[in-house]
Amino acid sequence: MTRSRLPQRRICERFDMTRGNIGYAVTVGFDGSSPREIFVSTHRNTGEMTALARDAAILASLALQYGCPLHVMQAALTRESDGTAAGLAGAVIDQIIERGIAA
Repeated sequence: MTRSRLPQRRICERFDMTRGNIGYAVTVGFDGSSPREIFVSTHRNTGEMTALARDAAILASLALQYGCPLHVMQAALTRESDGTAAGLAGAVIDQIIERGIAA
């Protein structure tokens, strides 16, 4: 598989979310109508949580650029017994899909 390179300028959608007691800013970048990158940052620099948020977004972005759909990542990530995301990466992907930003 080949990684799709993104144009220098692209449309983005941004939203805020909270997980636990930490606020996050999420930005989804598009290539045409398809999401191709995700940025996640914390509202406050909380050390390791900031790094985990950024790293999860980088991995999801690379997966998108190599053609992995969000719903495949969503299904692969760890879930609680009630079906909610167990971790931040799953929660971010859930929010992107629930908000209709991407299917």
